[in-house]
Amino acid sequence: MTALVDTGIPISLLPKKWAKKLGLKNKQEAPRGFVDLNNNTIRIDGIYEADTKLFGTTQKVQWWSMKTTSPPILGLNNFEKLGLKLVSKVPSAIRNVEEQDGQESERIRALERKLYG
Repeated sequence: MTALVDTGIPISLLPKKWAKKLGLKNKQEAPRGFVDLNNNTIRIDGIYEADTKLFGTTQKVQWWSMKTTSPPILGLNNFEKLGLKLVSKVPSAIRNVEEQDGQESERIRALERKLYG
């Protein structure tokens, strides 16, 4: 599987049809969705774990499933586990990310603190 690397999305997204094609089983109940940085509501269908390889390292990482025709997107939640680090001389922050059910908000804030200090 090939995925886009996106430094602007806090979670990794996998099209639902890919999860089915790969035979992945839903590992935990997903929040109904979240509002992204562009104020779009993203509906989440499930959360899966899949072996993911990057630069010769394979790790079991979390993918959030949604109905989409876009390719998989590797988001910030898996960067550290796969050995990626976001470095910038300009202070940045994840803004306007709100969980509709509130359960992921603290994890996103913790990820933001880890990535941006």
